[in-house]
Amino acid sequence: MTKLNNVKAVFTAEKATKNTVRFQEVLESEFAAPTIGTIYVPKATLGQLGYAEGKKLVVTVTVEGGDK
Repeated sequence: MTKLNNVKAVFTAEKATKNTVRFQEVLESEFAAPTIGTIYVPKATLGQLGYAEGKKLVVTVTVEGGDK
């Protein structure tokens, strides 16, 4: 298995709840497996990021610390 330094995924809004927005990962093809899947982001955080409805959300995940 290839070791990655980070993972980057693109998301589109799927559903808004009272305080959060549910985002679904955009897959590269219909047969691709999701890297992250579904995430919920607080509306307050989206406001701080300048997110507006219709925009895509890009999430990068990295691992810090240690050499393992």
